[in-house]
Amino acid sequence: MNDKKLTDAEKQTLWCQIHLIGICPNCKAKDSMQMGPQGGLAINIRCYKCGQKYWTSPIMGFGAEPI
Repeated sequence: MNDKKLTDAEKQTLWCQIHLIGICPNCKAKDSMQMGPQGGLAINIRCYKCGQKYWTSPIMGFGAEPI
């Protein structure tokens, strides 16, 4: 993705796509997300099809952001 600052609504949309729907927000691949390093409430997730990485949390209120 680009360096555009995401709104809270956009972060929530990314979170829902990743955690609830199970798709990559970038390429829309289903069940393609791999868990990566995590610590505290932070989880790094990567799409193995397109390579896009996201920072997310198991808590919906934190949303998700591309990294």
